[in-house]
Amino acid sequence: RFCNAIDLITCMPKKTKIPLTESFFHHLDRLPEKEGAFEVLRYSFRTIASFYGFSKISFSAIDNARVYSPLIRAGLLSERPPVVLKSATGSDVIVRLSPSLNILRAYRDHKMNDFSQPVKVFVEDESFSFSSRTDQPVSRRDEETLVMTGEAGPIAEAQIVQVIWNS
Repeated sequence: RFCNAIDLITCMPKKTKIPLTESFFHHLDRLPEKEGAFEVLRYSFRTIASFYGFSKISFSAIDNARVYSPLIRAGLLSERPPVVLKSATGSDVIVRLSPSLNILRAYRDHKMNDFSQPVKVFVEDESFSFSSRTDQPVSRRDEETLVMTGEAGPIAEAQIVQVIWNS
């Protein structure tokens, strides 16, 4: 469901109003004892992806909500409702929802179809969405994503499976 929010609290999927306290986002923190384990996994993924010719791509944590509004209106993002906020200029911005969607947007906006094919990229990022839990209204996911565009068929799929298998 698309939230035309003035602030994050009034944009909860169930119209539940939760007070914005000092610790509202603290559940999203990851402390050192867990960060070390995540870094080992990220290093392994990054090393293997690079070995197979995937290049890292990064995105801003916020994007123009208009780009994603057709997906939102069509109900394609209802499983993980996006966090949409008003910027200081009054336009809607969406907090990173999915690295895969960012890659598709970048492919179109930066005319990556003109790059040498196949385009092989990986993303190590986190995404945010509304949660159904009232004690943790915003959820965070760490995602490692591989995308290969410009080559169809079993060879491309096999290479992605091989990278995942070796991670």
